[in-house]
Amino acid sequence: MLKNVAALASVISFSLMMSGCAETPNEYIELKGKYADDYELDAEDFSEPTRFLYPLKWIEPKRTTNNLDVFYYDVDQNKLKTAGQAATLAIGAIGHVNPLDIGLSLLTQQGAKTTYHSVLGDQYLYTVVKVDKSKDLDAQAQVVNKMAIDTVASVYGDSAKTEYVPTGTNFYLVEGTKVYDPNYVFCKQGVESLCRTFTSRIPMLTRDNDGYIPMAPTGDYMTAVTLLPIGFPIDKLKFIGNPSVEQYLYVPAIKLNENRDLWKQENLAYFKEWYQEERVSVNPYLKRLSDGKVMYFNPKITALQKDDYSLYRVFNLGESEDAQ
Repeated sequence: MLKNVAALASVISFSLMMSGCAETPNEYIELKGKYADDYELDAEDFSEPTRFLYPLKWIEPKRTTNNLDVFYYDVDQNKLKTAGQAATLAIGAIGHVNPLDIGLSLLTQQGAKTTYHSVLGDQYLYTVVKVDKSKDLDAQAQVVNKMAIDTVASVYGDSAKTEYVPTGTNFYLVEGTKVYDPNYVFCKQGVESLCRTFTSRIPMLTRDNDGYIPMAPTGDYMTAVTLLPIGFPIDKLKFIGNPSVEQYLYVPAIKLNENRDLWKQENLAYFKEWYQEERVSVNPYLKRLSDGKVMYFNPKITALQKDDYSLYRVFNLGESEDAQ
């Protein structure tokens, strides 16, 4: 494996881009591209979701660091029978939540030092398409990006606003398209990081995949990368419906997210609703939008699922304490 070489190539590519050697979208796509065999992980040591995610996150999982396959959070339901008890557990863990806010145990250990890179705490939609080598790369990039943008815009319906965010210097690597609903509470408050989705102008290009990366096309493939804010209505995301495309939603363990806006005291009250609506998760997972299959990283959580299409609910917050 050429891990060190690949890492060095990434640094060199970024330096070339910064120095102006890349000027067109096609050149940026090429420079940002990678070879699938440089990101191959042992199938006996890592799950398919982890092996799929690695070339998209660029964070190499190891046995004890950045390994989502060993991330596991659960509670003994016999000892945690009420929402009030859940709130008490959360308060004991972080020490500053009002019980009425019910930030709940989703907040447990948030902010504590972990063995996971902060990138693994961000939420993404990945729209994947096989590359046609006979066609222009950027033309294909714009098509797959539009599919990603349309997917998130459809969640907001007629309220959706779409804006391209340029740099003014054609530095395409950091340009992209944001989608938002101006009526959403965080948009009204001007909290940009919790308000909008962002689809990068330059997709991820992966070359020569000959089984190295599971759940991805063989040969060359391109992935549109869309950052979704925590709290985004992922429960309403629908597959774009194109048979030549696959879409995967990466939902992080909520405690791994390091967005400071998210963890402000006044925002903790939203967590109960988000959890009830299945918009946040205690354990990380991938969801394939074409068939709704939910793939947890840790096999212990997978074993607790009712079926391949259900989320494992660590806490039951939908009932009142009297009902429970």
